[in-house]
Amino acid sequence: MTALPGGRRARWTRGIALIGVGGVLLTGCSGLTPGTAAVVEGTRITTAEVDELAEAQCSAIEQAGQQGQSQPVALASIKQQSLQLLLDIQLDEAFAQDEDITPPQALVTYIDDQLKTQVQGLRGRAGEVLGETLGQYAASRAAVVQAGAEAADQEASPENIEQLITAGLELRDRWARGASVDTDPRYSPDADGNPGGGSGSVSSAASEFAKQGSAEQTDPAYVASLPASQKCG
Repeated sequence: MTALPGGRRARWTRGIALIGVGGVLLTGCSGLTPGTAAVVEGTRITTAEVDELAEAQCSAIEQAGQQGQSQPVALASIKQQSLQLLLDIQLDEAFAQDEDITPPQALVTYIDDQLKTQVQGLRGRAGEVLGETLGQYAASRAAVVQAGAEAADQEASPENIEQLITAGLELRDRWARGASVDTDPRYSPDADGNPGGGSGSVSSAASEFAKQGSAEQTDPAYVASLPASQKCG
């Protein structure tokens, strides 16, 4: 099974990752209600939703590891990536609603098919969770592609989709500068609320171990040193 690409700059698949870098969650408090991972434009993302998606990704990593296709990954990093995906879906949807953008169903289906080929063979509840989440992401990301298509006065196709998602993301990110995103400090958000991009507004990483935890690139030895409950694979 092929791992989904990661990183917030991964074009139309941005925000998705099954295999990523390691980290430990920084503890802290925020003004969010208990059980809330983030609030995007008034829409709540719960910690339960993040945990369920992260658990599904861990199952995928473990299955890939059995085939020699993955290495252990810090659970905290998977949770950050899971929250980033859910944040992107909400931002895409709010952007599309504000800009009155409705992508054609054929575009949604095309992106959905491309995404789901990367999790074929994933068994059980993990497959169901990832399949449902990727379906939501395909629909929201299709709206971003459509925004780029309308701006360029083009029709989306497999040949120009990379160009259109880049253009669409520029429009969405410009719109998002005025969006309200409140992320729990445990996910180490940056100034824009993206998890894993900062040190968190409450806790600070002082020790080398803690700095490794919040780093985007971590030493495999650090991941190996984590207890089994804090890593996948």
